[in-house]
Amino acid sequence: MKCKTLLALLLALALCLAPMSAYAAGEAAEGTELGDKLADFTFTTFDGDAYTLSEVLQEKDMVLINLWATWCGPCEMEFPYMEAAYEQYKDDVEIFALSVEPEDDDETLAAYVESHGMTFPVGRDEEGLGDIFATEGIPTSLVVDRNGVICAVEVGSQTAADAFPMLFDEFVGDDYTEPNILEDGFPKPPPAEPTVEPNDPKELAEALLGECAVEVTVANPEYEYNWPMTVSEDGDLACVTTSNIGTDNSSSALLVQFTTEENAAFAVDYKLSTEDGYDTMTISSDAESKTLSGEWDWRTYACALEPGEHVVELSYFKDEMESAGDDAVWFANFRVVTGDDMDEVLALMPQYPHADETTITVTDEDAKEIVFDDPDGVLADNFGAAQYFIVPEDGFTVTATLSEDCDPESTFFSNISDNDTVPAASCVDGDVYTYEAKAVDSMETTGYSYGYVSLDSEEDYALVVTFASEENANAFLDEAELESWTYADGTEPSTDERAAAPDSGSEESETPDGMSDYMLIFVDQNDDPVEGVIANVCDDEACTPMTSDEDGIIEFTYPSFAYHIQVIKVPEGYTYDTSEESYLDEDGGLTLFTLEKE
Repeated sequence: MKCKTLLALLLALALCLAPMSAYAAGEAAEGTELGDKLADFTFTTFDGDAYTLSEVLQEKDMVLINLWATWCGPCEMEFPYMEAAYEQYKDDVEIFALSVEPEDDDETLAAYVESHGMTFPVGRDEEGLGDIFATEGIPTSLVVDRNGVICAVEVGSQTAADAFPMLFDEFVGDDYTEPNILEDGFPKPPPAEPTVEPNDPKELAEALLGECAVEVTVANPEYEYNWPMTVSEDGDLACVTTSNIGTDNSSSALLVQFTTEENAAFAVDYKLSTEDGYDTMTISSDAESKTLSGEWDWRTYACALEPGEHVVELSYFKDEMESAGDDAVWFANFRVVTGDDMDEVLALMPQYPHADETTITVTDEDAKEIVFDDPDGVLADNFGAAQYFIVPEDGFTVTATLSEDCDPESTFFSNISDNDTVPAASCVDGDVYTYEAKAVDSMETTGYSYGYVSLDSEEDYALVVTFASEENANAFLDEAELESWTYADGTEPSTDERAAAPDSGSEESETPDGMSDYMLIFVDQNDDPVEGVIANVCDDEACTPMTSDEDGIIEFTYPSFAYHIQVIKVPEGYTYDTSEESYLDEDGGLTLFTLEKE
C-alpha cells in the first residue's frame, strides 16, 4: 500500500516537473483552417530520421511546414533564404520540408539536399498535406505554433532576405502565449523610409501645373513612407520626378486636388524609365486609374470627371529587387479643362483596337496546329486553354486580340525561348496585335522540347505552345505522360521518333544562337577554389540559386542577358560582402569572385 502510494506520488511529481507539451495542452479543435490545431503526424526524412510534430513542439517554439517539389523553380529560389534563417533560429524553430511529388524518392531528395546545402529535415508528404494546403500551388508554407495551432499559410516563394526572420520573430520567445493568427499570411517587410526632404508645394505646383480652368493645389501625401516628388527638368521642360531612385520596396507620390462644378477632364504628360512589368507608375483618380511600366517617352494621359471634389495621385512603386533604365518617372503639364476643351484633351489618348475576348494564335502559313490526346486534362491543368503548333525553326508570327478590359500598354507578349518581352501597344497591326517571335525552343538547341509565347495582363492570360518539329512534339509526350497527338486537320504525324537533348559534354557541341556560356569562379585570397558558395543568377523575372562545385565553379548556358549575380551564402570559414553588385556580360564568359578565408 505504501509502495503504491509512493509510486503515485512520484508519478505525479514527474508530471509536474516534466515539460508539458503545449501541443497536448491546447484547446483548439483539430482541422485545416487558420486557428485549428493541426492533426499530429510523423514523417521520415530521406536519410531515415523520424520526426513527430507533437514531439518537436516540446522542444521548439514553432514548426514551419514547407510543401515543395524538386522540379519547382520558385521552391528552389526560396531555399537559400530559408536555410540562412534556419541557421539563425534553429534552436527555437524547426522546418519540415515535405515534397509533394511522388517521384521524389529518397535518392532524389538526398541529391537535391546535398546540392542545395539544406540542413533542416527533408522528406516526403506522406500525410497528404499538399492536397489540403497547397491547392493554389507550391511552394506553400504553413506555421504551426507551440500550441499545435495553424497560425499562417503562405503561397509563393519568399525571396526577401528578412522574410523568414520576420516570420520566426512572431512566434519565438518566452512571452508567446495565445496563438498569433496571421490572417494576411507571412509578415511583409516595411517599405523603405524616405531620406529626401520634400520641396515646397508652391515650387512643385510651378513645375507640374499647366493651364487649369479651376483652382488646383499640389501637396505631398502624409504617408509615413512616401518619398516626395522633387522639382526637375527634362531638357527645357519643367517637371516633377520621383525621388526613390534605386531604393527597393519604396514609393514616391504626389497629390493634385481640385473641385469642378461641371463635367471636366484632367490631363497630365508623363515619361517613365523603369523595370518592365515590375516597377510601376500609377495615375489614380476617383474615376479610374492607369498603371504602366517599362520605357516610355513623353505621352499624355487624360480622364473625364463628374462634377465634385477630386484628388489625383501621381505615384511610382519600386519593388523589392532589381532596377532597370533610369528607375524614375516624370510628370509635367497637369491641366484641368471644361466644356469644349474636354474633347480635345481626351482625344490625346492613344486609341487601340479591342475585341470581345482576348485570343492568341500562330498565323504563319508554314505553322501547323496540333492536338494532344489528353483525356485526363493534364495539359489544361498546366497550360490552360492553350493552342499547340509546330512552327518554322527560324521564327513565327503570333496574332492576338485584346478584350476591352485589357490595357495594351500593360499587356505583354513574352517569348520564353529568347527571354523577349514587349508591350502589346507596340504591336498594333490594324484591328489586331502582331508579334514576331524570332526564336524557337527545341531539344536540339536548348534542351527543352517546347517553347511558348504568352499574352499577359492583370485581366487576361493567353498562351500558344510551340514545337520546332514533330520529333520535339513526340519528346513532349514523354514529359507530359501522354500517349499521342495528331494535326488539327486529323492528319497523323509522319514519325514517332523522339528528339534528344544536346550532349552538353561533347567537345563538338556549339552554343545555340541566342544563348551564351557563363562561368563563375569562386576563389579565396590565395586563389584556392571555394566549394559550396550559393549565388542567385537573376534576370528581370526570377532568380535561380546555384552552388559552386569542388573546383569553385558555377557554369551554365542561358539566353544571352546581363544577369545580376547575388552571392547569398558562403561556406563556414569564409567571408564575402553579399551587398556587392555584380552583373555578367550578356555575351557570356568568365567572372571571378574572391572570398576572404578567415
